[in-house]
Amino acid sequence: MKYLLLALDSLALASAAAVHHPDVVQEPRGEDRKALFEVSAGGHVKPRRERSVMRSEAHAELAARAERDDSDMDHFQLRLLDDSQRKATTKRAIVTHICDSSWAPGALALAASLKKAGSQMNLVLMTTSDIDSRYQRLLSHVFDKVFVEEPVRPHESIVRDGADCVTLQLRAWQLPYEKLLYMDADMIALKNHDALLDQFDELAARRDAGIHSQFNGGMFVLEPSQDKFQQLRNRLKDFRLPAKGNGGIQAFLNSAFPECPEASPGVGCWMGQLGDEYNKFTRELSEDQLASGTYASLHFSGDWGGQRKPWMADCMVSSDSVTRRKDTGLQSKILQVWLDAFRGVEAPEGLEDLLHIDCPAGDEM
Repeated sequence: MKYLLLALDSLALASAAAVHHPDVVQEPRGEDRKALFEVSAGGHVKPRRERSVMRSEAHAELAARAERDDSDMDHFQLRLLDDSQRKATTKRAIVTHICDSSWAPGALALAASLKKAGSQMNLVLMTTSDIDSRYQRLLSHVFDKVFVEEPVRPHESIVRDGADCVTLQLRAWQLPYEKLLYMDADMIALKNHDALLDQFDELAARRDAGIHSQFNGGMFVLEPSQDKFQQLRNRLKDFRLPAKGNGGIQAFLNSAFPECPEASPGVGCWMGQLGDEYNKFTRELSEDQLASGTYASLHFSGDWGGQRKPWMADCMVSSDSVTRRKDTGLQSKILQVWLDAFRGVEAPEGLEDLLHIDCPAGDEM
């Protein structure tokens, strides 16, 4: 953490400290009243450790409290990419996140499908600085807002492939919107989702198809709040995975938002049930269901750490991410739905090569 060194007299120190520590005792004045102090990015005033002036008891108490507060606070500030700053901001938005360029096709297909379905909300992407500048330009062109963020640490119980990445999901609670619909980047929309932001408050999600006691963490309505983010961050440090947990973040989210009414304390509670037409796992689809026009969104979920997403090299392998059925015809039809969404992405001049995918079906269909 970078600190700015300031010269403050003891009266200024007491005044600044009162903002964060109103019960701090003011230090007596004296000949040695001037000293160098550090001011953290979070606004905490901390005495420099290397200064030679002897600290009073009040100084020592202030330093100890500031140290404790500093370790409990998250000082990272989301950074909005320059290309995103010129676009208008809506009060509500639909958000997703990725951590590297290998997932960019998924996010792009999701955004294109939401636009095609008629969404009027800001389409927001949270990503990391690991995305190279050309992809940043492409993503800023397709999404209304692109925020650069960093993982939430520590997260001892989140241990699945890409564990750091999934914690970025929690940064959604820091975004400058009154309400959000979060969707994983391996989803596509077949119908407009905007109405969900009118119909539901935090937290609303679909019951998980495999773990019926939980909501699925791939799509949910939330209401951003810095206070709630801080609560989530603090809980994450002490969270212990259930015996049957898979190391993902879904169990943590369910512990923070247990089903209402629930006696155990949480950040909030899961009060809204999204309909079965939302967040439908493609591995559950039959050919008739796919053709029925019933579903509003499809989720190509599963195969963490593999290469089986619709844009990846092993997309044609029977898997959770597309379908488990040994039916190449159904496999091709499900992939075609994703490819149709991806082909709706419009790249600015000079970035068309970034729309290449490794899935061989992309060349055949």
